[in-house]
Amino acid sequence: MLSVLFGLWCDAVASPPTSPEPTAIGHTLESRFYREDGDLRSVSLQLRLSIQVTPEPVWAQLDTGIGPAMRLEERGLQGRIEPQRGVPPVHPNLVEIEVGAQLSGLLVAPTPIPVALKAGAVGGRVGSVGASSFHGHVLVLNLSEDSAVVYDRLPAELVGGCAAEMWLGPEGRPWVRVDGRGPVLVDTGSAPHGLWVGATDFADLTGHAVGEEGEQIIAGQAFGKPITIHHRPSAAALTVGQIPLPSARITHVPQRPLAKDGRFGILGLHAFQGSSVALDFAEGRLVQLGGTCTRADLNR
Repeated sequence: MLSVLFGLWCDAVASPPTSPEPTAIGHTLESRFYREDGDLRSVSLQLRLSIQVTPEPVWAQLDTGIGPAMRLEERGLQGRIEPQRGVPPVHPNLVEIEVGAQLSGLLVAPTPIPVALKAGAVGGRVGSVGASSFHGHVLVLNLSEDSAVVYDRLPAELVGGCAAEMWLGPEGRPWVRVDGRGPVLVDTGSAPHGLWVGATDFADLTGHAVGEEGEQIIAGQAFGKPITIHHRPSAAALTVGQIPLPSARITHVPQRPLAKDGRFGILGLHAFQGSSVALDFAEGRLVQLGGTCTRADLNR
């Protein structure tokens, strides 16, 4: 009897109760989603901003395809800004100003921030909220229920999702790798695209050259100029880490050649339509909830 009690005591000492994982703290962002015929379009997802230089909140596009925390358009801000004296432009059309900004009460913009002085407001928005706004946090987009939430850590319900390694490029933008193909930029501003690639890769992935009969074409705009988005479903089995991209929408835009920076393409929001996706800037991973993961872990 004593040996049994001693054994139970040893087990209790050796296995102290573990503390539960802390609950992720979320901050819901006021957002609006644009769709046409069920598809996310080029305007896509916008977030509500409070900016010191505007009398009331304004809308800005969520665009992780740009690195700065924010990029604002002078015309959309009603000319209420002044460039900082002695600060050189960060781009031919960009200067930096000192301004505070919040997303639904969440402070996102360090100062100074880039402002596009020659761009006009498009679709009622005043600019873009970039990737740096979410560094160190987790941005969760529910594309079936139209919500955007920022967390301090990955929520428990997403921990078991399919994941892929995500890293930040030189400009602070998020990148992942399409297995067997190459790195792609994760761009929430490229809403109608599943996987945006060059003409040669478009033909390789779809089995059809750009312009062949049977493809779908979306008319849109980029930087105030008209573009045509050619798209077909992928004929190849594509994966990003554990995340499958079944019949992903492969797109090509003749008017917008992809940057020659080693990228294979751009991964847009359409690839995750109808699901929840998390950009985990804290731990360096992209996570999709739902579906069957392509493998048990990220390391092969």
